[in-house]
Amino acid sequence: MATGSGDPRRAQFALQADKAVTLILRQGDYPLVPDELKLLHREDFRDDAQYAFHLENLVRQLREPVPPLGKLNAVPSLPAHYLARSPFARLSLNLESDSTPWLLSGH
Repeated sequence: MATGSGDPRRAQFALQADKAVTLILRQGDYPLVPDELKLLHREDFRDDAQYAFHLENLVRQLREPVPPLGKLNAVPSLPAHYLARSPFARLSLNLESDSTPWLLSGH
């Protein structure tokens, strides 16, 4: 499992790229979670006595297939002159081909 730097922008980037994001809380408290991520489920690993329970839940979540994106309704078509380009093409972090789970940890 690869580890992130704890920078919440990595999770925000993954969400913008339509990637699955699984959050865990190991240290700190819920107010530390950025507003954009507060409504996402997160396993609470802060209590070592409950570690095995939360680990089992996390493993189950990571094994579940990612559901497809829903159909867009009432969205106008793109203009005829539109050229599709990846907005992330210049970034060195290529999440489009990386299916490795990331663990984000805060300090």
